[in-house]
Amino acid sequence: MTFSSSCQECWPRMPENRTLKPFISVHSGKYANILIGKDVIRALENPEYITMLVNWEVPSVAIMECQPGDNMSFKVPPEAFAAGRNAFRIFSKSFIERLSVATGVAFDKGVRFHGVYDPEKKAVIIDFPACKGENSSNC
Repeated sequence: MTFSSSCQECWPRMPENRTLKPFISVHSGKYANILIGKDVIRALENPEYITMLVNWEVPSVAIMECQPGDNMSFKVPPEAFAAGRNAFRIFSKSFIERLSVATGVAFDKGVRFHGVYDPEKKAVIIDFPACKGENSSNC
């Protein structure tokens, strides 16, 4: 079987020589949202629900699998990656405003943050420390 980004049955699988590049993209404004990239879901081995744990002091985000009733649990839509789609969005204006203050970055046009998968924690970790103060142009 060959890999196809539009195949509903095989999207979680990918060629063995491809490395994961998990990311989130944060957008503010009228339709404030966080776009969760498909490699985040692949890294977590296709969970039904995910949660975002935030360390406001660093700031950083850990995205991991969770139970449906957990606080901040989000259902990963099974069709989210079908037919060429490559992500799903979480809408939360207040969360994004707070994240903007903590990181020192205005998300007016959207900002992409790359993370790494931590197999010990079974989570994708995204750090924002380079986005504080003078270094905000790096984000």
